[in-house]
Amino acid sequence: MLIGNMALAAALLLLVAQVYRPWEQAPPKHVLHRERLLTLARLRLFGRQVALLLAAAIAGWRLGWTNEAALAVVVIGGAALLALPTSYTLTAQSIRLGRGESRRWTEFGGVARRPGGVRLQGVAGNRSMNIWLGGGHHDDEFVLLLRRLVRGSYQGRTEPETGEAPRTAQSIGTPRQAAGLGA
Repeated sequence: MLIGNMALAAALLLLVAQVYRPWEQAPPKHVLHRERLLTLARLRLFGRQVALLLAAAIAGWRLGWTNEAALAVVVIGGAALLALPTSYTLTAQSIRLGRGESRRWTEFGGVARRPGGVRLQGVAGNRSMNIWLGGGHHDDEFVLLLRRLVRGSYQGRTEPETGEAPRTAQSIGTPRQAAGLGA
């Protein structure tokens, strides 16, 4: 019974570690944007894992592998995890979920819209990252910002303070000149 209780507690801690790692550094000073996850986005992020963990806790309790206290911890911990205020923090160099791992923009090669959010597509052996959205009216603006940051990271054109492209010899002039079409 002790092993079953410990396994459930470890699984719950692994879920919490997706958004909160005390050993990770605090976000940098130059935050470009902070996108708070709405309830629907948190359900998309954690709902499936919490449901599986709850099913495992119920099955373990019914089979005698865990006790009622472990079941209560999973129920309360899962509800707290779904209610925990979480946000994506975007800087000119990286993105991070809550106080989790920072991922550099150069790890991603594109932004693809998908049901319920966006997928940052990993390149050169890097893993992809799902960005869950709540379906609000400003989701499209957030997706455009993600695309600009991913594209800008490869062009070396983001500045930490503003996230805007610096004025270079190629970007000065008319839009036709910037596109390379001449005057």
